[in-house]
Amino acid sequence: MASLLLVSALLSGCQSDNAHNRPTATGSPTPTGKPSLVVLPEKIFVDLGPYAVGSIGCDNQTVAWTTSSQPRTSQLDVVRSVQLSDRSTRVLAQTTGGGTVNDDVVVSGQWVVFMQYQQHNEEFTTDFWKLQAVDISTKRLVPIAAGLQHPTTLELPFYSLSGHTVVWDELEADGRKVLKTLDLASGTSETLRLPTGTYPTRPKISGGQIVFLDNSTDSSRSTEDFYSRTGQLMLYDLATGRIRKLSSTPQAAQPDYHGSVVAWSGTSPDPQGPSVVPDVRLSPTDGKPFKIIAGLGDLPLVSDSFVIWYDHEQRALFAYSLESQRSVILTLASHKDLKAEYGLCGHMLFFALSPEVDGDKSRLRYVDLRDAFK
Repeated sequence: MASLLLVSALLSGCQSDNAHNRPTATGSPTPTGKPSLVVLPEKIFVDLGPYAVGSIGCDNQTVAWTTSSQPRTSQLDVVRSVQLSDRSTRVLAQTTGGGTVNDDVVVSGQWVVFMQYQQHNEEFTTDFWKLQAVDISTKRLVPIAAGLQHPTTLELPFYSLSGHTVVWDELEADGRKVLKTLDLASGTSETLRLPTGTYPTRPKISGGQIVFLDNSTDSSRSTEDFYSRTGQLMLYDLATGRIRKLSSTPQAAQPDYHGSVVAWSGTSPDPQGPSVVPDVRLSPTDGKPFKIIAGLGDLPLVSDSFVIWYDHEQRALFAYSLESQRSVILTLASHKDLKAEYGLCGHMLFFALSPEVDGDKSRLRYVDLRDAFK
């Protein structure tokens, strides 16, 4: 999330905050045993040429990504897609009035949701942001929400999509943080009723339920930027309006949600020093205790079958099977380090390495994760 300039600063800030805070929650211990190394066959889905890839989203029909209209530039101003059935690519949307689309792109059914924003000079403020949906078949744009340079600190929304329902967090003019939804089919919007004092961030929707972090529980919130905020993991039911805790950990981070499983990061003791490092955890939505599946890793993605995450210390991409409860390290014969942009949907993992390490071009590669666990 956020521009290339901001990501480095924000992530370093996140790591600094985590290094001083240890959660007080119960769960399974860090798994033991060394994951096996799997060398994957080279499978290129689409050759994209000398155009950068900013983020990737997918479902079982479509892969979408943010990219550039001009070759060999980091200015991301286009959203493109490809159909899995025939590998036909098309431009879905392009920026208007400046700015970038260097942020999450999410896909569900006929819709793709993305955000355009413009950073103000090199400051942690924005001139504007616009959250939009585009119909894949007609390329019709639907405005969801927008904001000008208010408040003066950078506060871009996080957002998610399931079916035709979009959810996002938004900072109101009075300083309250709220969760909002929009039904793209009917046009009906709603601000969700949350307990007084709740500060929701990083919502993820799957079916009729929303997972989010309540940042009001984080003792470090006054020193955090919007990207590095953590909080208590909460579950909201759209049908009943009921809300409950999924974990007592006050500083959960970076949740992803699909079906009945939430993948997220907590913090564990660093085996190489006195600080703590982000780990990878799974919480079932039925309220059972979380399980730590990796002692080091962040930004996990989860589907109905698998979890993936990147380990920055080992410079390795990991995958975990929800069925077998085993982990593997994924590599290619041509590239051992698969640090990339990822999109996970079902058993398919799509990824694009940086052009700097991939022959001055982007290639949308894919892996059937079932092959990695045979």
